[in-house]
Amino acid sequence: MEIKALTQEETNAKAHAAFIWGIHVFLGSLFLAILSQIKIPIGPVPITMQTLGIFLLGFFQGGKKGMFSVCLYLGEATLGLPVLSGWSSNPLWIIGSCGGYLFSFPLAAYAVGKMASYQKHPRFLWLLLCAFLGQGVIYLFGIIWLTFFMSIKDVWLYGVIPFLWIAFLKSTCAAALRGGYLIWKR
Repeated sequence: MEIKALTQEETNAKAHAAFIWGIHVFLGSLFLAILSQIKIPIGPVPITMQTLGIFLLGFFQGGKKGMFSVCLYLGEATLGLPVLSGWSSNPLWIIGSCGGYLFSFPLAAYAVGKMASYQKHPRFLWLLLCAFLGQGVIYLFGIIWLTFFMSIKDVWLYGVIPFLWIAFLKSTCAAALRGGYLIWKR
């Protein structure tokens, strides 16, 4: 097996591509931090635009890069940076009532981006289905985690039902933005 040495030009090109990729991940985490500030407090879990950001990162950055952007965002929160809803910082976010929802975000971004990439020219309904898959991942982990803090009845009353209408709107908005971009790009 022969090992080929990279030329200086190839090394520079790879380093440049990695740098640009890192910038995209960083900007994605900032985008999510900004959308996290749009909040309606309605109980133990506030309505924020985080999930819209998750879907948009998955759609526009792809599954892998979107997942890393969200992981960086959660890493920033873990370091105590004020990126969570209300510009708050909570290094122990994972043990709070929102922990399950936040934990699911990288998985949801990956699922949305990966599923969207399965079709070269996805239609709106496919994109909407991708966003619904991401929302399902978020609800799955969020609901399971909330059961450690309240009864199943209260989980449905305070952790699911109040969010269904806005989840539908955010999923529809993300799919429409991605679909509109794809039509404009053609």
